[in-house]
Amino acid sequence: MLALASAPLRLIVRPEIGGSIARFDWVGGKQPVPLFRPWDGGSDDPNRHACHPLVPWSNRISGGGIVAGGRFWPLRPNWPGEPYPMHGDGWRRPWRVERHADAELVLALDSADQPPFAYRAELTYALAGNALTMRLGVENRAAVATPYGLGFHPWLPRTPDTLLELRAAEVSLETADHLPAGKVPVTARPD
Repeated sequence: MLALASAPLRLIVRPEIGGSIARFDWVGGKQPVPLFRPWDGGSDDPNRHACHPLVPWSNRISGGGIVAGGRFWPLRPNWPGEPYPMHGDGWRRPWRVERHADAELVLALDSADQPPFAYRAELTYALAGNALTMRLGVENRAAVATPYGLGFHPWLPRTPDTLLELRAAEVSLETADHLPAGKVPVTARPD
């Protein structure tokens, strides 16, 4: 595990578990306050960590695969109990440490295990003041143009005192098997 610190924040990263964040805490008081749900401390499951990157795609791919370069590329489910391939392979592979400083960490991953996806990804975590900046980029190294989707999967603490506020005009809906089902105005779904 690698630590980053910049008062009043601390970040613990596990490059070997998908470049996942194990802990992200505010440490400006007597006790650390988790800003992301902390890793459970015993599992190598990225879903038990505080956050992990999604690359070369995010969410799920239905239809058995994708079309790229004028042909169909089958993709198999890649997580137990899931009917669709999800989140690519970056969240389940070890990342290489490119640079580690007190308040910044740069990781890299080269992958070609899920054709047509062949890529190099770079992941940066940086602390400054009261902010964590996470950057994720990808370079297509496949022989064909391939669609990519990137993102992060943070897990927030969920207690009776947790309150998450944001401004949004729309909310995305999903089907029972977690595929997109369109968007509606927030006013249509206040729940």
